[in-house]
Amino acid sequence: MPSIAAPVALVESLQCRMQMWMRATAVCQKQQGNWQILYEHISVPFNPETSQAVFTLNP
Repeated sequence: MPSIAAPVALVESLQCRMQMWMRATAVCQKQQGNWQILYEHISVPFNPETSQAVFTLNP
């Protein structure tokens, strides 16, 4: 059975009175029968021309 996992999720958020999509990535490792998060990252899409976050995109 694997002892490292790296799930990636596309998450829809409805908080702050606006709908937005973000990507969540985590790297987990199983140690002594328990899973622990080693790394976690959350990001939103951005416009490469302006380097600004874009909250109006849909997947």
